[in-house]
Amino acid sequence: MADLLIDKALIDKVKKENGTVLTFDNLSDSVKEKLRDEHIIGIIDKHFMLDCAIKEIDLTDCVGITDATLVHIANKCKRLKHLFVSRCVNITEDGIQAIAEKIGKNLDSLYYSGCNRCTDAALQAVVQHCPNLVELWADDTGITQMPESIGNLPKLRELCLENNGIKAIPPSFTLLRHTLRDFRISGNPLQHPPPPLEVAQRSIKEKQHYVSRAANATCTAIFIACLCCCCPYFYCVEWCEMCCYPS
Repeated sequence: MADLLIDKALIDKVKKENGTVLTFDNLSDSVKEKLRDEHIIGIIDKHFMLDCAIKEIDLTDCVGITDATLVHIANKCKRLKHLFVSRCVNITEDGIQAIAEKIGKNLDSLYYSGCNRCTDAALQAVVQHCPNLVELWADDTGITQMPESIGNLPKLRELCLENNGIKAIPPSFTLLRHTLRDFRISGNPLQHPPPPLEVAQRSIKEKQHYVSRAANATCTAIFIACLCCCCPYFYCVEWCEMCCYPS
């Protein structure tokens, strides 16, 4: 076990909001580097109620934890709604799959950016088992394919898949046009946009445009995710001519 003292002072720093939040984000980098699975598991088991009421866990930059922590969270924290494990480089898609399959229906937010061992299988499990997700960040993970069923996340408002190996966006993505407000896809070798989908006219107040450059794309222009009235798909142009909105 890493040389780290789990004392009352540390517990007071990580246990927040009457035991509904467990966050290590306010610890120093040197302390977070020493955290291991046994520390996290021990804190959850010893310092939270048997009927675990934790709704949010933030393990961002806790580089020493592995899938063992995620499996324990999946088994113990049945009320969890927000999970942040970005840059926990030792977790794999097995850990994300455990979270998705066991408590995915409750999750509102899932961040695992920079976890480069959580690739396509992890994202597929998330899309399949987390229908209530509002925020999903999985950039810099090595994903090569966006699931065909990505449109089956009807509440999704934020989606970040930057700096992966995604070449195409499936047609079902356009089903997210009513909810998605922040879509980040830059740094992917996109080769073509999804086909158009006919939709009803929406009011000008609801129009949302998200612009990102597609690195190494076959076309060097800007891909515009125009999730609005008449063109809820990607245009390989400098602006959306149908809406006359500059990029």
